[in-house]
Amino acid sequence: MQTALMLRRHQLQTPKNNVDATGIKVGESRLLGHATSRLPYNLTQAQGRVLGEVIGDMTNPPPMMRLLQGDVGSGKTIVALLAMLSVVDAGYQAAFMVPTEILATQQAAKLEEFLGSLGLEEAGFEVPRVVVLTGSMRAAQKREAMEATASGAASITFGTHSLISEGVKFLKLGLAVIDEQHKFGVEQRSKLQSKNQPPPHLLSMSATPIPRTLALTMYGEMALSYIDESPPGRHRVETTVTRQDDARGRAEAYSKLVREVQAGNKGFVVFPLIDASESEDFASIRAAEDSFRDLLENELSGVPCGLLHGRLPPEEKLQAQRDFVEVRKSLSCRMGEEFWAQI
Repeated sequence: MQTALMLRRHQLQTPKNNVDATGIKVGESRLLGHATSRLPYNLTQAQGRVLGEVIGDMTNPPPMMRLLQGDVGSGKTIVALLAMLSVVDAGYQAAFMVPTEILATQQAAKLEEFLGSLGLEEAGFEVPRVVVLTGSMRAAQKREAMEATASGAASITFGTHSLISEGVKFLKLGLAVIDEQHKFGVEQRSKLQSKNQPPPHLLSMSATPIPRTLALTMYGEMALSYIDESPPGRHRVETTVTRQDDARGRAEAYSKLVREVQAGNKGFVVFPLIDASESEDFASIRAAEDSFRDLLENELSGVPCGLLHGRLPPEEKLQAQRDFVEVRKSLSCRMGEEFWAQI
């Protein structure tokens, strides 16, 4: 299997014509240097090392194929954003593909906020245009995003699987970033790379712990980078378990959650099901919709709550997200993949 994967890497990186041979070269970037100097913190040694590996790959014609691993909160996203800025500075576009619409919107907003803090216009840089492209967008919004991407007016496009649909075109795609890459298959990665000739550089990211031997087996065609340290000041994560039938422990768990909210923090309550199932196999498992109402009347009485799950209409999903971010609702009860996508 490893031999087959290495053969695949060789095939993808072997020029098929003169255009491929020229490749996409990203040289020294003034924009990257400016952005790095304006960060409100210093990159960790691991982040700096990985960023160097990524930029090093992109200075050569063969398309980069790199998998970046690191725990939640280790700083993978800022490395990807800085890499995208270096590509934009070289005259190319960047695409950032994520598994959910909520995450696409969040990441785009995060980048726009970051760009706004850099003082680009004052420093003589053009502010890159950022667009979002998802399946549930209104027709007019989707058309506008697709036109901006196709014409090159959009420097960076965030999106879901919509990015690999046939109708989506890029003028000059230089870097494709895939977040939570374990949710995408090899063919989907290939489709995104096929959006440009020569093929764009590819950076996949994952917070899912993958032992090195397994990573070599599953992703042997990709070079591996690890962010193996957390930024300073991160608190130690404590995990405790309380049995569902432990009434006292359960009450204390929710009391602690309420105290955290009253102290100005936020919390999540995650359920394995959206609604109660008639199946006997799931009779004892709590579901989000029913438990949400029950919690509002009992353990979380008086605490502003919101509900988010995959069956809600897109506008309600986005509104729940906005409410949570804007602290109009201090607690969000979430379940399943929608929750895991957030963290």
